[in-house]
Amino acid sequence: MSGPVRDPSPPLSPPQMDELTNHELRILRAYAEYGNQQLAADMLGIKLQTVKNAMGEVYSKLDVTNSIGAFKAMGWLQVPRW
Repeated sequence: MSGPVRDPSPPLSPPQMDELTNHELRILRAYAEYGNQQLAADMLGIKLQTVKNAMGEVYSKLDVTNSIGAFKAMGWLQVPRW
């Protein structure tokens, strides 16, 4: 029997906050708070496509492929290391 499963990915370095525009950061925060892109768009009073476009830019700038990666890169999601 083997020990606990370990996360093989290296810890992410803190993102360059100045790489994200205020617009992108506002949308990322709303997405994190409200849990989905449509609700984030509704709460910000913007179109869903605007959220999708901004999130694509965020993923590119943070070098991640999804929202979980973005939240983790921002330090908003703590995944325990075994």
